Amino acid sequence: TFVERQMLMIMASTIVIQDRALQYEYLRPPTPITSFSFMNLQMAIVSQSLSINLGLAVQPQPKLQPNPIIYEIHGVPPNSLINNNIYRFSIPLNKREFASYNYVRIANVKAEI
Repeated sequence: TFVERQMLMIMASTIVIQDRALQYEYLRPPTPITSFSFMNLQMAIVSQSLSINLGLAVQPQPKLQPNPIIYEIHGVPPNSLINNNIYRFSIPLNKREFASYNYVRIANVKAEI
């Protein structure tokens, strides 16, 4: 029925959002959903719960870095920083500033000129 399909869509959307959070927070692989039924969506939720437990056992939550890590970016055109312009760049995690870390999550960025 229409209502049942709507419920499945809402449930599947919620599972996808939670799964993305798990991939980010616990570095877990995506949870497969093999078919679109209440039973399989419930199995995906159970799988996500197991994935959280495994993620915590294998890779504990990262510790906050008390001191900022200074990473300089050179050659930024001044016009790219005014009038609400956006300057996009990558921070390569294989640089010496990050050498002592197993994995890195950037919590915030402070720009200084």
